[in-house]
Amino acid sequence: MKKLIVISLLAALPIFFTACGGGEKLYEVTGAVSYQGTPVEKGTISFRSENAKLPPCGATIENGKYKCMVRKGKMTVQITGSRQVQNKKKEDQGLILWEDFIPEKYAKDSTQTVEITGSQTKDFHLE
Repeated sequence: MKKLIVISLLAALPIFFTACGGGEKLYEVTGAVSYQGTPVEKGTISFRSENAKLPPCGATIENGKYKCMVRKGKMTVQITGSRQVQNKKKEDQGLILWEDFIPEKYAKDSTQTVEITGSQTKDFHLE
């Protein structure tokens, strides 16, 4: 099932990603994100620790690239992507709509993991 969201929701996403840290050492992780061979123009990437008590670290994806600060350890990676869709309702013509297009198996239901050992590049090419 595809979801539609309004652009104002995308603007709030960086607030969610300010929780990582808490005094511990963080490492810069950068990389590229694509889906079916095309860079993800807008989205989010989240690195979740095996320790559920620790907040996730994450960043926005812009033009297929991300950069964020992540703690050391084994992380589950969750990726979302949104693309603009044509608004077909006459009464809502001024509204910009976005569609989530990354399957849940990479987002909420992700089992994809990476080991963060320091600053590094991690690319994700989703199919």
